[in-house]
Formats: sequence, structure tokens, C-alpha cells
Amino acid sequence: MITFYARLGVRVERVISDNAFAYRHSAAFKAVIDTHAIKQRFIKPHCPWTNGKVERLNRTLATEWAYARPWTSNDDRRAGLTTWLDHYNLDRAHLGIGGKTPIDRINNGRGQYTSAPRTRRSPRSRSARAWCRTPRTACRRSCRRCWRRPRPSVS
Repeated sequence: MITFYARLGVRVERVISDNAFAYRHSAAFKAVIDTHAIKQRFIKPHCPWTNGKVERLNRTLATEWAYARPWTSNDDRRAGLTTWLDHYNLDRAHLGIGGKTPIDRINNGRGQYTSAPRTRRSPRSRSARAWCRTPRTACRRSCRRCWRRPRPSVS
């Protein structure tokens, strides 16, 4: 997964997991997160609801992939996992994110933009402030009108 996201220009910064022995004491898991400079976080003990998204994914994995049809062998099941994960992340609409696919949540995840994304100006920059119609003495730099509204369109 790390290489998949790296190809999209996304760096994995943190991994949150439960307190299972496999995550706390696995040398292989620790080697991977150390190699990629990933911070490891654990959920609070006896609070499984903080890991709710993972639990929901596990349930979906079970119903839509693992037990959706009979598999002839573990090798067949393993081969089907890659196809199913591609479908889940690239094609399947998720109601929890407004009917979008997870890949659409990543900026330029599908590579549809050809130019570099625009950089956002700091809200305190002079050009961002120039469109405020409030006199400078009345605007306190944090008024809703200056900082929270989108720039009005010019006709």
C-alpha cells in the first residue's frame, strides 16, 4: 500500500492500530514503518470504537470478498483480494463520503489534472486582503467577511 500511495504522490505519515500483539511486537511491521519514517499510534485500550473505520472495512471484506463466494483454495482467495481492493478503492462508491470513491478523496488521485495544483495564499497576505470592502480601520484582520468568505466573482 505504501508504494501504491507513493505513486500518487501521497506520503503515509501515520498508522493507527489497535493494541494487538501483532502490531505492538512484530519485527516485520516495525521494520516497514521505520523504513518509511511512519509514526505508529495506538488506540486507547478498551475503546474499539476509535478503530471503527477499520472494523467496518473488515466487515465489508468478509461479506463482499472473503465469504461472497466459495473459493477453491487460499491461493485463489489471495489472488481475488487484489482485484477486490482495486474495485473497493477505485470503482466502488461509498455512501460515507458522499457517493465518491476513496481515490477521489486524494488530490489528483486519478491523474486527471495535467498542471500542478495551485498553491493557496496565506490568509494574511496583502493580495488576499485586497478584495475586502470594509475600510481598513474597521476590519480587524479576523472578520468573517475577510477571511471566511470566498472571493467575489468579477463581472
